[in-house]
Amino acid sequence: MNKILVGVMALVSLAMPLQASAEDVKPSAEALLHQMDEASRALSYELSYILIKKNSIEPLRYRHALENGETYAHLVYLSGPPREVIQRGNEVSYFEPGLDPFTIDSNKMVAPLPPIMKTDISELAGYYDFIAMGRAREAGVPCDVVRIAPKDARAIPTCCGLIPAASW
Repeated sequence: MNKILVGVMALVSLAMPLQASAEDVKPSAEALLHQMDEASRALSYELSYILIKKNSIEPLRYRHALENGETYAHLVYLSGPPREVIQRGNEVSYFEPGLDPFTIDSNKMVAPLPPIMKTDISELAGYYDFIAMGRAREAGVPCDVVRIAPKDARAIPTCCGLIPAASW
């Protein structure tokens, strides 16, 4: 009985480093951004962010859903007069105080969305380096932090990308 127990323990202890090393393999920073890009188009999610202007900070909430291949999105400004942008497939509606609501045929919102959400990551790779900065916790969610640094010193530096580790 002891020989069997020792044999099983030896097999388990040999398998553990293999399992741990498989889990330690982390995708590259660019691969993480590609995963984020794909998820931003294919998954349902909600995010809150701030738009920083010269003299103000504007909080916004963006919701995205994909239902039967159709994109639905909702952007709402969280301070000041109520303003909203709603996308239903290839129609985008705008609601602002002082203007009559209107709808246009388009598959894209004209709105202040985070630029990384609507960027071709492969094209961006020609101008920027993607640097994995490790793991962090933001807004209560574990995430991978990716720094996007210009290859050309004259280019405008871009802030970090935070990629939720649990859902992407």
